[in-house]
Amino acid sequence: ERSSPGRRLFVLHCGACHGPEGDGNGLAARHLFPRPRDLRWEPSRLVSTKNGVPSLDDTVSVLRRGIPGTSMASNDGLDDDELLLLAEEVRQLRGAGLREQIVYEMELNGEEVSQDDVEESVDFLTSAGEAIVIPPIEPAVPSSVVRGREVYLELGCASCHGEDGAGVAEQIWHDERGFPVRARDLARDLLKGGQDATSVYLRIAAGMPGSPHPSCGGLPRQPLTDLV
Repeated sequence: ERSSPGRRLFVLHCGACHGPEGDGNGLAARHLFPRPRDLRWEPSRLVSTKNGVPSLDDTVSVLRRGIPGTSMASNDGLDDDELLLLAEEVRQLRGAGLREQIVYEMELNGEEVSQDDVEESVDFLTSAGEAIVIPPIEPAVPSSVVRGREVYLELGCASCHGEDGAGVAEQIWHDERGFPVRARDLARDLLKGGQDATSVYLRIAAGMPGSPHPSCGGLPRQPLTDLV
């Protein structure tokens, strides 16, 4: 069995919820809603890269901050080195899950399993891409809010989040594994990626991989910051 400082930190601080193997089936998982993320098979939704693969800094940020509105607590009691080791372990677990998925799909399709091809694919799918550049975001003023409202409606945000941001009650979406998800109530819910303008910018620009929330990274800078 693989053992390393990061592995031991993960089992100690994360295993009760995510499970020692990161599959989301820890002893406490049945008591939690939403359920802990399956770190092996589900992509990270809080990213800052153009290809949707989290950087180690992305994972460290989530570990340090936690995820507001969920049972994912802050790990700010750990020092920077420990958080980095944990982030590296999370990436290892994601790689192991991707390896399982790729081999399963190849066997399902009757393809010969080439370990070199598998490892090349895993490396590609776990390599963070170019970082999204976040421009200066000025404090909101009435005119920017009016423009942002127009962008919100033009992009179709209201079809999921509602015209008032409180969500569409009868609308249920599904993530890439088929589990039901609801659009965030922007008026009342805590934002999982953080409440500050920079975090909101990233959620809009990068989207939330693995969920129905799309990337709007192609939106010009001014409309995007107005939407923020």
